[in-house]
Amino acid sequence: KQWDGNGLAQGYGGWVRDNHFDFDQEEYGPGARCVDTTQPFQVSVAFPVNADGRLRAMEMTLSQNGRDCEIHYSMDKYPADEDFELLSQALRAGMTPVVSYWKSTDMLWLDGPGLGGGPCKEDTVHCGSSPQFYGFSIEDAA
Repeated sequence: KQWDGNGLAQGYGGWVRDNHFDFDQEEYGPGARCVDTTQPFQVSVAFPVNADGRLRAMEMTLSQNGRDCEIHYSMDKYPADEDFELLSQALRAGMTPVVSYWKSTDMLWLDGPGLGGGPCKEDTVHCGSSPQFYGFSIEDAA
């Protein structure tokens, strides 16, 4: 059995050694040109499949009304599950979307300066008191 260790991540910030730093604070964050995180924005996640019904990638797009750019990335390789066989089986069996919103005094591994030049120098930022998650839709992957 393979384990994913640190896992894989994309974006910016943090210390995870296998991150792909595809965007930075100029494109995503407070006052950024593509996604200003002080305003509502859209998150789209897709799990496209090949002709055999097997997952071929996990894709995410961040966009915001009134902005002329969006942030897109695709993970089409995962060493712990080559060809996405295990994940394809899990998706076919059914999953429940989960949203987690929390704070910790030990989050610099995720959003600290690290290898990806993250925005946080110390864990003093307070979470917003009333986040809103809305407009969910789920479509068949086939």
